[in-house]
Amino acid sequence: MRLIFCFHGKLLSWQNVMKLAKFKYFTREFLESLMPPVGGSLCLFATYDRSNCNEFRKEVTEYIKTLAQGFDAVWVLTNHRSQPIHHEEVFGKDTNVRVICMTNMCIDFGMWFRILRYLLEVDVKLFPSRIALVNDSTILVNRDKLLHVLEETREDFWGMTDSMEKGTHHLQSYFLVFDGSEAIRLLHTFVVKSKIHNCLQLNKRGIIERFEIGLSSFMGLNKITLTAMYPFTTLMKYPSPWDTVGQNPSYVLWDRLLYAGMPLLKKRRLTYPNEEEFIEQYVKF
Repeated sequence: MRLIFCFHGKLLSWQNVMKLAKFKYFTREFLESLMPPVGGSLCLFATYDRSNCNEFRKEVTEYIKTLAQGFDAVWVLTNHRSQPIHHEEVFGKDTNVRVICMTNMCIDFGMWFRILRYLLEVDVKLFPSRIALVNDSTILVNRDKLLHVLEETREDFWGMTDSMEKGTHHLQSYFLVFDGSEAIRLLHTFVVKSKIHNCLQLNKRGIIERFEIGLSSFMGLNKITLTAMYPFTTLMKYPSPWDTVGQNPSYVLWDRLLYAGMPLLKKRRLTYPNEEEFIEQYVKF
């Protein structure tokens, strides 16, 4: 079956869409060479940097290095830079991290879904048993806690936090994990059905509604339970010295999340100097 996409009124094949995105067409052999061991785990980490330098910010590098301890392979998906980023120089000679540069289209979901679409070309026998979609909107505050959560959690579809924003229960997409063949099969079905390259004109809110909320809804319709490590209903029981206003749990309930042991913190919280002292007591490396 040949997949066809529409872009600005023109019908395009999948391969031509990739050329339009200035994204190298990966052969099956190339993808298989990057795959983790059979039955292993793969993390797709999306990060964007306007500085155009050939290295990552310190907090991003530390986050990726920790993820590399919790997954058999980490593929860092990032925007093109003026100079290439060499994974050996950034993460060490024997690292399990690989850096893949691509055009920033449809933000994180565009990066994740393009790679996942290519993974359909890989021999299913080589597929990982766990796939994670992670982005750089949070910083790591507790390395051991994150590794513990990754090691101990075995749910079909899980994330750090959930939300009822926009009136629909969903997992927040800065950290999503798919465990087992059925959850991963459904993820790939959603990727193909989503036709993300027909959605290039969507703004950030539109992308969240269609893909973040849409993915959780799709998984739920297929009898997959949405599991949040730190559900907002539980977080509301914790004390809050700040009472931040808003609807986004990962941002609004940040202090309660830290109190509950959350190993990640939304970066935007670091822009408030009066919160620094409170945050520092939870930073553990």
